[in-house]
Amino acid sequence: MLKTALEGKIKLKDIQVEVLSCRPIQGNGIVVKTKTPEMLEKLKTTIMNDLTLRDKCQVYIPKPRVPHIIIFDIPPQDGDQAAHENNFIIQLKESNELTDQEIKVVFKKKGRGSLQNWILAMQPKNYQEIKDKKRLRCGFNSYRFKEFLEPLRCFGCYRFGHLKRNCRETKPTCTKCTANHDPKGCTKPHPICRNCVLYNNSTNLKAAPLVFFILKYDLINWNDKDSEPTFETVNGKSWIDITMSSANLANKKRKWQILKICKAVHQKFLELQQEIQVIDSKQKLEKWIEELTITINQISQSFPRKVIKHLRVPWWDSELEVNRKKTWALRSSYQRCRREEERSMRRIVYKKQEAHYKWLIKQKCRASFEFFRQQLVANNAFDLPYKIAPQQNKKTNSSSIGENEQWTVHKYYRRNYSNNSSGIVSH
Repeated sequence: MLKTALEGKIKLKDIQVEVLSCRPIQGNGIVVKTKTPEMLEKLKTTIMNDLTLRDKCQVYIPKPRVPHIIIFDIPPQDGDQAAHENNFIIQLKESNELTDQEIKVVFKKKGRGSLQNWILAMQPKNYQEIKDKKRLRCGFNSYRFKEFLEPLRCFGCYRFGHLKRNCRETKPTCTKCTANHDPKGCTKPHPICRNCVLYNNSTNLKAAPLVFFILKYDLINWNDKDSEPTFETVNGKSWIDITMSSANLANKKRKWQILKICKAVHQKFLELQQEIQVIDSKQKLEKWIEELTITINQISQSFPRKVIKHLRVPWWDSELEVNRKKTWALRSSYQRCRREEERSMRRIVYKKQEAHYKWLIKQKCRASFEFFRQQLVANNAFDLPYKIAPQQNKKTNSSSIGENEQWTVHKYYRRNYSNNSSGIVSH
């Protein structure tokens, strides 16, 4: 690979170049992004000076996007289209007094009736000269125009980012269900977006915790693959309810179906039926109930309830709860982001919110402790020691108040008591 060859030949630390990202592109190439333009030139010079790398690859800096405009309702003409386009561009430059820079027709689109919409690419200087105008003059005519920002889309595979002439797909793609067949014979009732399907298959990891849970406890799925959806609205339908059990209950399964009884609500009910028609006596019924009870107890013991002990503090309030949820949401948003520039911005926002959340916790905790201290010393500054000592004295076997006082003085003020001949405790 090209990236491996570059890493083997070039030591970035020696040439003092910092690479921010390196990603593959079409044609077995790579795009390297450096911290500064100077580092980019230094890396380019280093590659071109190496004889081995110079024969393997070509180095160039990609050109920035050229501004595009769309001119509406241009009448078509017969004959040589290249000559017609050239004459149109010459008249456009002369009528609008544009500088002599390259302007070319990229492609054409169908307009109103028999008219056409032309997409033109021009240099940034030309675009700055006309961007504030409402219409472009061209000889005796004037045309409405605007900046063209429509994304590239392939009408072969219906994905964004390239055109049909550069598409790698060799088989036709259905415009309705995205399968590899002719769209005229498609029998699917609902259309499917190709880009949404590819995105969900490649980056959606929301089902990963459920998969890990199933693998960890060796569970089996009872859902019938041919059943109707358990959740259905005007926007779509899904199988969001899953019935699972341990492997030792696989032979207990009799019937799994979705009830049709609640048409008014979106959430349908699931029903598990146990066939007990073979039971014809009281003894068999009691035995069956006992076996069912034992089975349920075994399941309950094999899956103990997870109890999360939260710290209960008097200073926790709704403001801290809101900030905690906001911090978690920003952290999740930052961790999910894959675009480097946007990821750095989200990290800054998350770190600011996290710092504010920690500061708020300290403020609430300190204010709560100050309020607690004020309550303790509101009546008597020495109230706290007198409350602590009786709690300790409960462990003694004293029979009178005098003995209790002597035990307290001897335990907590032994040093002062022994050095004072009068027996009076000094603080």
